[in-house]
Amino acid sequence: SGVRCSKKTSRVIQLDLGEFALQGEISPTLAALTNLVYLNLSQSDFGKVSIPEFIGSFKLLRYLDLSGAHFGGPVPPQLGNLSRLQHLDLSGSNMITADNFHWVSKLTSLRYLDLSWSYLAASLDWLQAVNMLPFLQVLRLNDASLPATNLNSFSQVNFTTLKILDLKSNTNLNSSLPSWIWNLSSLSELDLSSCGLSGVIPDELGKLTSLKFVGLTDNKLEGSIPRSVSGLCNLVHLDLSGNLLSGDITVIAKALLHCMKRLLILDLADNKLKGNLSGWLEQMASLRVLDLSKNSLSGDVPASMGKLLNLKHLDISSNSFG
Repeated sequence: SGVRCSKKTSRVIQLDLGEFALQGEISPTLAALTNLVYLNLSQSDFGKVSIPEFIGSFKLLRYLDLSGAHFGGPVPPQLGNLSRLQHLDLSGSNMITADNFHWVSKLTSLRYLDLSWSYLAASLDWLQAVNMLPFLQVLRLNDASLPATNLNSFSQVNFTTLKILDLKSNTNLNSSLPSWIWNLSSLSELDLSSCGLSGVIPDELGKLTSLKFVGLTDNKLEGSIPRSVSGLCNLVHLDLSGNLLSGDITVIAKALLHCMKRLLILDLADNKLKGNLSGWLEQMASLRVLDLSKNSLSGDVPASMGKLLNLKHLDISSNSFG
């Protein structure tokens, strides 16, 4: 079980052993499987040993999943030899470190890259390396202690096929929203929560019409929510809570109503929004979660709120309703 051989050559091409929760040492004799295309050793316990360097010798490898396998120490630069690799997941082993991302820049076939919960504080070149991956569709580097770096360090972005960008909980980024994000026209998920971001949310956000999820919670963003959100017709979940956003919620809501019939979750809690709930709230019939708590909203709570039959969670506490 978990071992697959080629029908043509009878050579082992796949080891899918993630479900077995392996322990102990990885024998270097594994390097003899030179035809390996798929290797999954996830959710094992290898006792914080380093990722074996010989994995970099599997020149035909397209899929590598070592997530949650309790590896430790620096990522071997030999992984950069896997030029055919399309899927790389080293997430969930917070003892894994990387002094640089040069080895990543050589994986030019990558579609999926996940180094979440690693320790990447020394990888000052992570963004430049990622920019060398033209086919990348998923980038997950959340909770990875990414270093403070210039997120606007280049004007030409090469990974324009990106669909998922998750950098949440990297509190040292300390930047404004990087301008290159607005060139990622295929982006469906954007999560930059808890990244120490400041400044305003630019109108260019409305260019990302494929977005289904936007998470910018727990930053220091200020100013008003741009009316260009009216163009985000595929949005399902919008979370801008825990910022310094201001403006009239009525204006914002009417922009949302323009094109957001799919919106299920709207979280604008813990900001500085003003205005009232009348004239727009009852039109958000698709909403299941609405959190407007800890703002400066006023006026009466409209009885028409009872029309929101799909609503499962509602929080409008800590406001100034009459």
